[in-house]
Amino acid sequence: MSGGPSPCPRLHRFSVHSANFHPISPVRSIVRRKYPRLRLALLTALPLEAINFWVIGYPASTPPVSRLSQDPAVALQWYLLHLGGIIAADRSHYLRQHATLVSIVLFIAGYIGSAIVLLAVLWFAGLARRTFRRLSSPVKQAA
Repeated sequence: MSGGPSPCPRLHRFSVHSANFHPISPVRSIVRRKYPRLRLALLTALPLEAINFWVIGYPASTPPVSRLSQDPAVALQWYLLHLGGIIAADRSHYLRQHATLVSIVLFIAGYIGSAIVLLAVLWFAGLARRTFRRLSSPVKQAA
């Protein structure tokens, strides 16, 4: 190359004229800038689902992974978060024959469920924060 701009800037990580990074995927930068709550929910849901799936375990299993899975409230939240995977495993004959695939489907369904719940919690927390900020503004008190 002759030092000019690259013909396809998406394929190159560095610009020829500067050392600035150019994102390969524009989706990553859009999520980072426009949807910080979504990013936080997706990142926080991963360790929560790992704990929920491997530490608490499937509540209906014969040898319980932990005694915590026998608590009715914990078992209920486990079933609600993994409901999509439970339905998929129940409806598919192929999944019922392969325990590893059922585990993967249940983990993914629980991860998505956890992310949705966390996203709703973050949205309601932001809504409450904005409401309290408006209610306690000095302009409202002076009127």
